Amino acid sequence: MSLPALFPERRSRQRFPAVRDGKPYVWLLLGDARWPLCDLSLDGFSVAAETPLTLGESFEFTLKLSDAPDKVKGVAAVSYTHLRAHETVLGLVCRLLLEKI
Repeated sequence: MSLPALFPERRSRQRFPAVRDGKPYVWLLLGDARWPLCDLSLDGFSVAAETPLTLGESFEFTLKLSDAPDKVKGVAAVSYTHLRAHETVLGLVCRLLLEKI
């Protein structure tokens, strides 16, 4: 049995770390709060479990790079939680909700 069949929620695309020189570089803006991303991909992104998000909840988001004025806005949902072998913090994985046109 293939890995995607065993873990259907796992992302099939490459993830990119959201840090530069060991510091958070991409931020999730929720209201007045700013949360660092753990990583991101074409499917979505992951954040630490301390963010005020709930499993299955859809939410509007804004992503911002540390040193750029541009922002990306969209809608995502928390699809699952995970704990990677090399991490000690539980992460929330958020998938982008794409609209068919």
